[in-house]
Amino acid sequence: MKKILLSLIGLLLFLQAGAQQYQNFKVSIYTRAYEVEKMKDSHWLDSTWRVISEQVQPDKIYLETHRDLLIVPDATLSKAIRFFKEKGLEIGGGITYTIDESNSFETFCYTNPEHRKKVQEIAEYTARYFDDFILDDFFFTSCKCSLCVEAKGDMSWTEYRLKLMTEAGKSLVLGPARKVNPGSLLGTTLAKLPELQYFQIPGQPSFRIQFRRMGRQRRFPYGHVPLCRTTLANLVCQSS
Repeated sequence: MKKILLSLIGLLLFLQAGAQQYQNFKVSIYTRAYEVEKMKDSHWLDSTWRVISEQVQPDKIYLETHRDLLIVPDATLSKAIRFFKEKGLEIGGGITYTIDESNSFETFCYTNPEHRKKVQEIAEYTARYFDDFILDDFFFTSCKCSLCVEAKGDMSWTEYRLKLMTEAGKSLVLGPARKVNPGSLLGTTLAKLPELQYFQIPGQPSFRIQFRRMGRQRRFPYGHVPLCRTTLANLVCQSS
């Protein structure tokens, strides 16, 4: 049996009326920027899609444009969009606002002007291609640099980060995205329900209300596992 990296693609399974491929639910795939970047290779793209489509019939795919300072090039992103549209899939975008996920989930500093500019540029770039896109749940900050300490003042870190990230989401992500694409919708995945009580500590804001994908995230500790056993990493169910 063909095997695939666990981290390759996350499968989101949503219960939704009127789904295209299945009667009672709609299947969507979320693909990291690392794998989207590989889609420049036609052989890799064709062979990977063949493995997936032999086992499940997706309705939609979310193509991530940024993760860990990797921005998928225009040519690769355009090629991937054309490929999946020809397969009959709906297309959406995704963003993970990390600088280095392997470094204790290092995120952007939303007080730093240079970081803020980069965050906005990524949102604008993504909105050029997609009418809706998802923010992965790394849209938070744990930064305690001198800029953050000064800006925090007498507020607690929770109060400051909630205020900071809500402002950043509106002025750096949603606002700029809508200027580029007035019809763009912003959503989020909340796949770790037991951890929701902790989300406000690093300042994960609550402004993202246009659509959400909620459920439980399923992970396996193996480097490689059969595709049919992983549920493609994430299984998320949302009532219709």
